[in-house]
Amino acid sequence: MAYLLNFGPVKKGAFRAYLGGVLERQAQLQPRNLELRMSLAMLYYRAGEHDKAMKAYEKILERDPRKAEALNNLAWLLVTCPEKGLRDPARGLELARRAVALERSPVYLDTLAEACFVNGLMEEALALGREALDKARDNRAYYEEQLRKFRSGAAS
Repeated sequence: MAYLLNFGPVKKGAFRAYLGGVLERQAQLQPRNLELRMSLAMLYYRAGEHDKAMKAYEKILERDPRKAEALNNLAWLLVTCPEKGLRDPARGLELARRAVALERSPVYLDTLAEACFVNGLMEEALALGREALDKARDNRAYYEEQLRKFRSGAAS
């Protein structure tokens, strides 16, 4: 039992619950602290609590509709969420376009490419996937795989 509490999934879950509680309390105390809210949203996302993550990103965007990272992350969730009932590909596409209008980073371009792909805009997905790969300095294998996926979808 001691081993599981120190090294097993129980410890990880307990730490996540503790950290989540701390971040939630701090977010209530500091409602204008968007970085704190971003941390909370990412924690929810990593824990698979997609609905909570989406709500957290929505709160961030209420305060700052030009927060590119929140636009991008919410867009990604809306087009790729494993819980199909939470998906909204059209809205994800709109948010991804807004994020890329603010910053043309490889990550944001990839999200927009994925949103285009999911919405059936294959040529745009390919062009954006190529741009993301061209700009990427790290994790190039991921962007190459994305481009292969977009190509195979365009060929279908």
